[in-house]
Amino acid sequence: MRNTRCQFIKYLFFCILFLFSSSIELQAQDSLSISKKWSNAINTWPIDFSTSIELKNAFRINNRKDLHNVQILGEPRWQIELGAYMGSWGEAKGKIDLGYDYALRKALVDLRELNVDIYPQSWWNLKIGRQVLTWGKGDLLFINDLFPKDYPSFFAGRDIQYLKAPNDALKLTINPSWMQVNVIYSPQFDPDRFLEAERVSFYDANFQMYRGEDNVLPTHLPDRFFQEDEWYWRVQRNIKGVEVALYGYHGYWKSPGGFDAMNGNYIFPKLNVYGFSVEGSIAGGILAVEGGFYDSIDDRDGLDPFINNGEFRWLVNYQRDFKKDFSMGIQYYSEIMTDYDNHVDAVTVLGAVAENQYYDMLTLRLKKLINKQRIEFALFTFYSIQENDVYLRPSASYKLNDYWKISVGGNIFMGENETTFWNQLRFNNNIHFGVKWGI
Repeated sequence: MRNTRCQFIKYLFFCILFLFSSSIELQAQDSLSISKKWSNAINTWPIDFSTSIELKNAFRINNRKDLHNVQILGEPRWQIELGAYMGSWGEAKGKIDLGYDYALRKALVDLRELNVDIYPQSWWNLKIGRQVLTWGKGDLLFINDLFPKDYPSFFAGRDIQYLKAPNDALKLTINPSWMQVNVIYSPQFDPDRFLEAERVSFYDANFQMYRGEDNVLPTHLPDRFFQEDEWYWRVQRNIKGVEVALYGYHGYWKSPGGFDAMNGNYIFPKLNVYGFSVEGSIAGGILAVEGGFYDSIDDRDGLDPFINNGEFRWLVNYQRDFKKDFSMGIQYYSEIMTDYDNHVDAVTVLGAVAENQYYDMLTLRLKKLINKQRIEFALFTFYSIQENDVYLRPSASYKLNDYWKISVGGNIFMGENETTFWNQLRFNNNIHFGVKWGI
């Protein structure tokens, strides 16, 4: 009976989705001429302007009522983007998202960008203000990219652009003929939009319980301007078609990396990161290797059981495009805890269980485009070898025309042990769908 009911629910869902998409397509065709008129009119403006409206909903498929409601995401989101050139020496840019978050029952205001980019000479430029930053060679895995991420958005089904949270920073880029140098300064610590259980529930090992919207993670952020700040740097060069880069970071663990037992708060200890990456063409695809050493400044010997030990992290990433609009990417990722014996001794005194010294993971990305690249099917899979759990991100989208797009997808977590990294998120398994119009 249960299997029959599940099959019926799946059938009903796809019927509704089909009818919904058919209705949207008819409306999209009716509005096509209006969208074209607006687009043509906007192209005559003296400033760059683009805008989009997206309706997105996501629902848990195995919800625990004591942690969250069934709806994990529900929002109309209006994005406005403006840009203006200031002669030949600079430009200004702004991007803001407005809407209402029905899942959290509050207004949505997200200033994504507000900056000025100054380039008085061809060999250097300075960008000042709020900006979305990225570097590194991982595919949805980050080693030397210590810029803030938005993990609740990622796990709830928002567009992939929202995985990257904005930075308030100054970015200096120097481009001599033989290399590129980037130096970035953030006067105030910009943490990840980490899991705190407001939207996504998870298992808190320190308290041996699941956290939900009525029991969010208690944290204490370093937030003093010009005192608790961050520095990033990168030097990269192309050597006979091979891109080589060195990275550095000085700041704090971007998500909680420690625990204050006195006050019961999760904290963000100081952190340095030193890393490298190498990328080049091989066997018809792109091969990249990236690594980094995480220097946990507040516990360099691993003697404090309440602060993350240092780590070596590295990955190998290979991506290739095939004929007929099919692409594939595969990665191997690993973490190795330093001073492991000291960690074991420290937690044993507390009567706690030591973490594993090694953690590794495989990822697989598959993407297929059909119907003149208007329809996309994709699957991204994370599989932890050490913990034997998995995270699946299936998705499909249909671009009706230049202005309308519909999408559907899911976030599925599975595993054997209920407290492993991916399987602890299983009560957030969800199906999401959306409609987007933009010019």
